[in-house]
Amino acid sequence: MSASNAHEAPYDLLVLDTETTGLSNADEIVELAVLRVHFDSHRSTLVTVREYHGFREPTCPMNPVAASVHGLSARDLAGKDIDASQVLRLFDGAHGVIAHNASFDRRFVSRLLPGTETLDWYCTQRSINWTDRGVISRRLDDVLDAHGIIRPRSHRAIDDVRALAALLAARDASTNQPYIREVIDAGPVGSSVM
Repeated sequence: MSASNAHEAPYDLLVLDTETTGLSNADEIVELAVLRVHFDSHRSTLVTVREYHGFREPTCPMNPVAASVHGLSARDLAGKDIDASQVLRLFDGAHGVIAHNASFDRRFVSRLLPGTETLDWYCTQRSINWTDRGVISRRLDDVLDAHGIIRPRSHRAIDDVRALAALLAARDASTNQPYIREVIDAGPVGSSVM
């Protein structure tokens, strides 16, 4: 989906978030949440169509720092696996993926679900200059707080992805357009997978 046609048609997009065992290339996804959303650019509306949320027992050790951030333990994840077929059905026919720090999520998702990296990936962290809008940083916590969007838990994929969808549907005070329009117009992030 190119920025030039972002205002011309409705689109099915994925809003995605992951939690992982750590930050290195050897680390793995332990929680995945994906919302299939429909963005009608003519009406400037965003509606959630379907949702997937799953946990996964990793094959590598959990970094204690990562565990302290998301709060998931080996006991929470024991025997769990992400249903790849369900997730891929959500990806099927989607025009792109939106994440807050898309390069991070894309790197992990593409290893778990090869082929998903070929979609256009959009980044809410980098596509919008949040500090120009009075937000103290680009961190999701700070952006959501500045917009009054409350989550039951931070750094849990399902809560973060639902909050991110609410942020994308929120309207910029200066343009009265939903933030999703600005993210799409900024274009997809680079295609290299780390």
